[in-house]
Amino acid sequence: MAQVRPIHALAASLLHKPERELDLIEITRLTCMERDLAMDEAATAVIAAKAARDECQVLRAALQLERSKPKKNKRHGQPKESDVKTISEIDGLLNLLNEQFSLDITAIELKKIIKNRFAMSPISNQESLIDDTSCRNSINSKLNNQLLELQQRCDELNQANYNLRDQLDSQTVRFNEEKQKLETALSELEQQNVALMEEIASLVKGANIQSVRIESLTTELIEARTELENAKLYHMNQIQAKNSKAMKDLEAKIEKERIEYNARASHDAVELADARHLLKSRNEDVIRLQTEIDIANRNIESLQEAWHNERDASIHWQNELYKKAQDLESFASSSRAEADDMKNKLSSLECERDLLRVQLDDCQQQLSKREMENMQVEGKYANVEAELNQARATIEEKEEATSILTAQLAMHIRHWKRHLPVNMA
Repeated sequence: MAQVRPIHALAASLLHKPERELDLIEITRLTCMERDLAMDEAATAVIAAKAARDECQVLRAALQLERSKPKKNKRHGQPKESDVKTISEIDGLLNLLNEQFSLDITAIELKKIIKNRFAMSPISNQESLIDDTSCRNSINSKLNNQLLELQQRCDELNQANYNLRDQLDSQTVRFNEEKQKLETALSELEQQNVALMEEIASLVKGANIQSVRIESLTTELIEARTELENAKLYHMNQIQAKNSKAMKDLEAKIEKERIEYNARASHDAVELADARHLLKSRNEDVIRLQTEIDIANRNIESLQEAWHNERDASIHWQNELYKKAQDLESFASSSRAEADDMKNKLSSLECERDLLRVQLDDCQQQLSKREMENMQVEGKYANVEAELNQARATIEEKEEATSILTAQLAMHIRHWKRHLPVNMA
């Protein structure tokens, strides 16, 4: 097999060197792109050379213009031979000016000027001949200068054409070299392709042999999996039977506990109702005692107000009736005794109020204790309900897993029967 050309050597043959390493496909694409660009440049150069050649031919044709014959004009006298020659030269000059310089001068206008000159006197005719000669000489000098410029331009165009031909030849040679390199690379790639096709054929043959082996191994594996699934199914049936028995025991236990909790909850509910009834009666007693306390407080306030009034009155009478001190002292002593009695009554009423408040606090503590016990009973009942729901969910998951395993085993058995030979089936 031919040696494969290294990729870096192919990349080195490119005109524009890549900045990174490229594979063979990228190098081939860049080579084709450079070939297309070279062909476009060559076509552009050929078109430019053809345009320059056409322009040179137009300039040569313009320099080799034939003189047109003068037209005969009706006039009173026949023109002389020199006049006819002058008119013919003027016609040729007019055609040259119109073609090369695009001047808007018509032959009729120019001929009118000449006719006016011919209609003059002999002296003026001589002067006009002199003027025509000088004009013709100046025009000839301008035409010679224009001819030299055109000749220089033709030389420049020929040089540009020569340069373009050299560039086209160099690009053609380079394109042929690149084409030869690409053809060489293509032949090497074809040889590699042939070798790869042979290798692929050998690999396909080996793959066919491996597929036969894999089919036999697959059959053995399916048989082993079927036996394993049968064993798993038998084991799952045993586990399911054990789980069913345990589930029945658990359901009986849960039912028994639920009955006990219901009975306990009903008993607690009765106790709670009794406690609430007792609390209601205690609240009524507290309200009644609070009403009595309010009445006693109002009496105490009225008595205090009366005592203050009496004290003010006693002070006033002491100041007003200083002379009757003995009578006022007896009256003051009696008033002080009444005030002491009122203070004693007030202190006894305050003690009764404090006792009622203590009883009210005890009733509230008992009520809060009953409520806490009720909440504990409700929490236990909720826990039992949650355990029962969890047990039911576990049973449902196990039944679903058993149905899935049964379906998978049936599918494997159908698959195994489908892949068995006819005689074994």
